[in-house]
Amino acid sequence: MLKKYDLLIIELAANRQQQWFRVRSRKYDRLVGNLREYLKNEINRVVNRIITIYSPAEFVVERLNFQNPNLSRRMNRLLSRFGKGILKKKLSSLSEMYRIKITETNPVYSSQECSVCGYVDKNNRKPQAVFRCKCCDKTIHADVNAARNHAARSSGVGMNIYLTKQLVLGIVVQRFLHKLALLGKHADSDPERLSKRCDSLAEGLLSDNPYFRGYPAQLKGFS
Repeated sequence: MLKKYDLLIIELAANRQQQWFRVRSRKYDRLVGNLREYLKNEINRVVNRIITIYSPAEFVVERLNFQNPNLSRRMNRLLSRFGKGILKKKLSSLSEMYRIKITETNPVYSSQECSVCGYVDKNNRKPQAVFRCKCCDKTIHADVNAARNHAARSSGVGMNIYLTKQLVLGIVVQRFLHKLALLGKHADSDPERLSKRCDSLAEGLLSDNPYFRGYPAQLKGFS
């Protein structure tokens, strides 16, 4: 449906620009208004269904920008402007009506971090819908993996929504290296898992990953 709206808005904008008219018009505003109503209805429908089925005590929400690479810049601007406002208003009403706790989490690298072992790599997510960890080989739907990361971040400490990308990456990398060190100390408890993990690392996984280049001391014996 968004693609349909996108095509209509692009064609209308292009036709008006070819005629040297300004893009804004009654028809353009009507299309944008219809898009806004569609977004509002869909967001409310989905959130209400979550409430009905799960009766959650808390919503963990990442700071989304609502952008989609398959849509035009104009549509992404509209989605970003409308979507965030509609969702924020809906969540605020839920908090007031049902006392549901709303927790925002930092989205940086959440789609690239493995929710099982913590390894972060941009190559973990190929194709877009599938997450496959280059380290532990965990394969899962990318959205489910990211959701689990956000659930963990919401209950953890040290990673608030205001941290920069660089600081978040540092935290994610150091947590993974810490897990790796602990795994090495307790090799006898899970030798098969340790062997698989270290075999993967021995092939140069960490040394080839630019995210880990600032941590040479920790990488000794693992690359």
